[in-house]
Amino acid sequence: MQLDRISYQYPDGTTAGYDFHPRLTVIDTHPAHRRSLAEHLLQSLWTDAAGVHVEFTGTDGAAFVAFRPYGSTPRVIGVDRPVDVTDRYLRAGRVNLLAPLAIEPETALDLLLASHGDLVLADPTARWTSRLIDGGIEHVLDAAVDYVEAETALRRASTLPGPSPQPSAPVAEAQSRRVASSDLEGRQNRVRIATLVLGTSGPIAAVALFSRIGPWSALAIVGASVATAAACIGLERRLTRAIDLEYQALHAAGAASYDDLAVLDAAPPDPAAIVELATAFEGLRHITTRWQELAGDIPAAWVLERRTRLLEAAEFSAPTCPRPELFDQTGHRPGSDVLAALLDRALEIADLGSGTSLPLFLDDPVVGLSGHQKITVLNTVSRLATHQQLVICTDDAEVLDWAALESLACRARVIEANPSRLLKVAEPSTRA
Repeated sequence: MQLDRISYQYPDGTTAGYDFHPRLTVIDTHPAHRRSLAEHLLQSLWTDAAGVHVEFTGTDGAAFVAFRPYGSTPRVIGVDRPVDVTDRYLRAGRVNLLAPLAIEPETALDLLLASHGDLVLADPTARWTSRLIDGGIEHVLDAAVDYVEAETALRRASTLPGPSPQPSAPVAEAQSRRVASSDLEGRQNRVRIATLVLGTSGPIAAVALFSRIGPWSALAIVGASVATAAACIGLERRLTRAIDLEYQALHAAGAASYDDLAVLDAAPPDPAAIVELATAFEGLRHITTRWQELAGDIPAAWVLERRTRLLEAAEFSAPTCPRPELFDQTGHRPGSDVLAALLDRALEIADLGSGTSLPLFLDDPVVGLSGHQKITVLNTVSRLATHQQLVICTDDAEVLDWAALESLACRARVIEANPSRLLKVAEPSTRA
């Protein structure tokens, strides 16, 4: 959608209007009114206030007007041919030109209106983008590919399987003795429980039931208890002997504990795997140094994910001609943060509209920049306007003079809406 005109019809019959350029419109307005004017113009896309009319051009090139008359139902009608498309733009009972995109007014206001602070502070990755562009995007992308490949190589080398040789004879003997003593200990524990039960309950039962079962049966119960106790003592001796043999085998294997035995039994490292791991580690160390010089702590994976957007941002922000003061003392290009954020915002708008263009309103986006820095940013803004309709509200004389030159080349329109500006004859302006 291309915004063509917003007109305000007041109850007393007077009207006021803003005619927008298809590319770039710069509105000269007082600093105290910049933000409110931009919001007021943008809200006209979805307001239900009577007397607010919006003319726009659709993606198919057809012109329409959102007509909101006093005392009558708002409607959207064709300008070139009499067609009523109101149903297409109805939402919650009101005419909303963003209705086909299913975007809420609050979201649209945040996305389609931005100041300098909104651009560079809302998304910290905007500074990442500008830093990468300043460092030479092609070199950065090549380094990002190398970094990711080096990480992958190190990860692969770290997980290479080693050889699994058979354990030595002393180690195998110690392990066998441990298994035998563990089995014997389990048997001895079961017999110990049986001895405890029979040794306690057997004699008591024999005495209590003596008169009923007779002396021989009582003697058999006591004998079973004694036999169980004898078996427990025998197993205890065998277990003691097995444990002694176990520790003798452990010492024969050269280990003082089973932790040491696990180390002795571990597979020796594969020389080829060690070489590959060392090579991968050294490769990552080298590329890490190079990457930190180019991108600092910016993740290489993030760079590769945004490859297309970074290339587009670099193409737009490339200077049209060499400039001797392109970079500051820190190696950072002045205004590149604003450019990166602005380009990212334009791409976000395009993604939201699925290719449908929407106007982007800017509240003095170059505030705080020097004269040369402003021109650098504004020249890029002029190129961006070929893809994204922009409306800039400002009272900056340098920006307005630049916009006047753009209007002479039919690339922009300047709207005077600042009643407090006084033009001196001694200092004529180049603005129309």
